[in-house]
Amino acid sequence: MPKRKETVELQVGSSVFRAWEQIQGTAEFGSMREFAFLATEAVSSSGGSSSPNWSTLQIKPGDECSIKFAGELFLTGVVNCRNAHYNAVQHNVLLSGKSTAGRISDMSCSMKDIGGGQFRNQKWKAIADKVLEKVGGVEMRGSTELSEKPIDDAQVNPSETTFNFLGRLARSRGITLFDDEHGKLIALAEPDSGGGGSLVEGRNIQSATCRIEDTTIFPTTISYGQINGSDTYWGRRAAQGAAHADNPDVKGYKPYLLLGDRRMTTQESVGRLDYENLWIHNENISADIVVYGWQADGGSLWKVGGEVTVDSPMLMLKTKLYIQRVVFTQDNEQGSLSNLHLVSRLGTKQIRYDGPGPKPPQPAKAGSG
Repeated sequence: MPKRKETVELQVGSSVFRAWEQIQGTAEFGSMREFAFLATEAVSSSGGSSSPNWSTLQIKPGDECSIKFAGELFLTGVVNCRNAHYNAVQHNVLLSGKSTAGRISDMSCSMKDIGGGQFRNQKWKAIADKVLEKVGGVEMRGSTELSEKPIDDAQVNPSETTFNFLGRLARSRGITLFDDEHGKLIALAEPDSGGGGSLVEGRNIQSATCRIEDTTIFPTTISYGQINGSDTYWGRRAAQGAAHADNPDVKGYKPYLLLGDRRMTTQESVGRLDYENLWIHNENISADIVVYGWQADGGSLWKVGGEVTVDSPMLMLKTKLYIQRVVFTQDNEQGSLSNLHLVSRLGTKQIRYDGPGPKPPQPAKAGSG
């Protein structure tokens, strides 16, 4: 049975609902929060405080809601789907939804509302503020020289979603999009690795899986991009802008070539390369660890982006990892669990070239010293 302090509250308007058979809430770095709650009751049940009140459980898609786990706000959003089922012996209602910020994953950019959909020489934040003017805007956390650099030319593609449009521009500026517990869209320009607690084999790890591999790390990564030529920016500079990063910790010949997902200058290729390196190096070590309860060492919910210390001889891990995704679950059989997907972040020492794209390094010839 779930612990008394690990209660779940779904609030819609002034009504608060607590009697759930199963719940799941997901938060992920680079994505938007989601939830799914199941209420069920056998017809022969005598009722009571643990049984759902079907006369008041009239929640429908479009209803705004907030969710608390263990008394702490986890999500502010909207119900997207109601799935009800009943037969002679059982009633079921399954509700699912997402964060308020999640609506940008479903809505297309309206070119009429944003002046035709083309932006010239504007910063990412200014473009985002215009595109998100009717849906609450975006909160910028941190800044870098790259994130503040204006984007020369950005064009919305027909029927492109708001999330996809802002996402592809963000990648060239080293910005990651996600949301917070208040339903606010967050644009993270600088990594925030706040404390996230510790995970120790034999103490608080219920189950664990770990994969360590080197297929996603490379000794050399090259990002290519090109833009339309102009009177001041033409020839090879426009056609072959590139950035180059070396990782001296990786041996052997295995270059990785990255083609830009939009027109990019050399400086923009640098930002796109930084962003790509962050993600491809995440998977050098990835672990899925399940712990009892929802709270980290400090008594608050496990947080996406938090740094955790993992000590597990069986997994050959005694290191710091980062929470990329957390899934909170609860049912009457397993109680309250936190499913943590952890990844590593390996830095690369970057050597950047401003000019024509460098050729990939050639493998050493046999017999060469």
